[in-house]
Amino acid sequence: MASLNSSRLIKNKQRNILIITSLAVFTLIVISELLKGNMTNNEIGKLLLARQYVDPGWIPEDFYINQPQKYQIIFQSIFGKLSMATGFLATSIIGRMTYYLLFALGVTLLSAEIGLNFYSLLLATILFLNKQGMIAGEWIIGELGPKGFSYAFISIALWLVIKKYYIPMAIILGLATSFHVLVGGYATISIALFLVLQILSRQIECPSLRKIGAIFIVYIVFGCFSIIPIFQHFTSSSVDSIDSRFTASYIYVFLRNPHHLYPLAWSIKMWLWLVFYISLATLICFLIHKNKFPFNSSDLSSQQKSACSQLSRFALVMLIPFVLGLVIFPIDRDGKFLQYYPFRFGDAMLPMITCLLFCRALECSFPHIRVRKIFLSFCAVIVAMTYVHGGFIFIGQAFALQGFPWNHPDGIRSNGKAMFAWIKDNTPKNSVIISPPAKFNEFTWLSERATIAKFKHVPSDDATIQVWYERLNDLSGNPNKWEKVGFAVREQLNDGYANLTTRQVESLMLKYKAKYFMTASDHQLDLPIAYQDQEYIIYSSD
Repeated sequence: MASLNSSRLIKNKQRNILIITSLAVFTLIVISELLKGNMTNNEIGKLLLARQYVDPGWIPEDFYINQPQKYQIIFQSIFGKLSMATGFLATSIIGRMTYYLLFALGVTLLSAEIGLNFYSLLLATILFLNKQGMIAGEWIIGELGPKGFSYAFISIALWLVIKKYYIPMAIILGLATSFHVLVGGYATISIALFLVLQILSRQIECPSLRKIGAIFIVYIVFGCFSIIPIFQHFTSSSVDSIDSRFTASYIYVFLRNPHHLYPLAWSIKMWLWLVFYISLATLICFLIHKNKFPFNSSDLSSQQKSACSQLSRFALVMLIPFVLGLVIFPIDRDGKFLQYYPFRFGDAMLPMITCLLFCRALECSFPHIRVRKIFLSFCAVIVAMTYVHGGFIFIGQAFALQGFPWNHPDGIRSNGKAMFAWIKDNTPKNSVIISPPAKFNEFTWLSERATIAKFKHVPSDDATIQVWYERLNDLSGNPNKWEKVGFAVREQLNDGYANLTTRQVESLMLKYKAKYFMTASDHQLDLPIAYQDQEYIIYSSD
């Protein structure tokens, strides 16, 4: 009886430590990221798509938000309904906090397996939050979107892999795939390859065929929300290109997203970060495998050393798609392979795992208790300073929310309140309003009216990518070619829009059945003025 009570006390203590540590990591993430850029960048597009998905009559004429993204149905269903019930700001905060908490739990579970101290874990979290991606612009913690949930589930799935809980692992990986098919898919492939290598090297026993079949079925069941739409996408007939010069994949990879997908667009500084992380991860893997200092420390139990070894090997295995992308990109002239983001998963997961293992290596580097206490005290000071500094910033951000959404420091939010009020009060709900192609990404959200296209909000399937490209060219006066690519082309598109003539604007209104044309107040046209202030002017077709 005494031993049973003792065992129960130990389990309760371990559970309490896990809860406290998870909440500490969660709090650190919250003060760093929760109120940073709510309803900006990608978050606008994702939440507008979600809202439109559950409420098709909201803005039925808008081009972007009415493009189906069936492979994100779980995210859209949950957060579309939440945005209708609570508004976009509350949805942003609630959604972010949810996946932050899941990620904090996953990281805490992993840290417990490798024996990482409380303060060392928080230091690793700080290091990771300051540099989440190596080179391809990927991130895990930040805005609300499907991939945040997917990465959070994957952090938990990695712990389940180490613990050899394969059925729960399949459930979590299925959920990760249902939230974001590419992130979850690459994670599943990487974990499958890792487990095969573990079996071949006799690190683990091969499960029975019956269990393998059960794992596969469970994964398919929980991942079906994305797997089925993706299967339908690949088996559907291809769509002819609207613009014969470029395929949809070429437009997506080389014109819109080279910063994510095209290695030649990456700067030297970014390549140095890649080399640094891969070198550090490889060194850590070598030291663990060869049982070298600091991983030969007596402070590491055999279970912790095994967990470190598995994490380090997985970190290298998951780089296979990344390396494959580097090998293929010189011959992938159309972006047929690159469009599937081969660099995404490794770009964010390698820094996360490396930060955890690096901080564990630092702990093991101080075998003497007195020296280790000095190191942990140093970590505690850094953590405390981060909490205090981040806390002051967080409080300032919270106060700034009183002016949401008009508290944005620049752009249309800071001085467009009167214009949007006029649009809502004086234009029919089904109106189409032409607006600049690479400015004012918030236009559809704040006006609740349809617009033609935005450079920021690119659709996902071939047919609509072609239409999106054509619309951007129409809005910028049909330039012969884009002089630059990626975000650098936005200036050319906006300049073209600002120089449209009266005849060109009338043609746009006719083609897109738009009654209104919104532009800067100094853009003079021979058209009736419906609204004007110091910054903006809205022309009417009649």
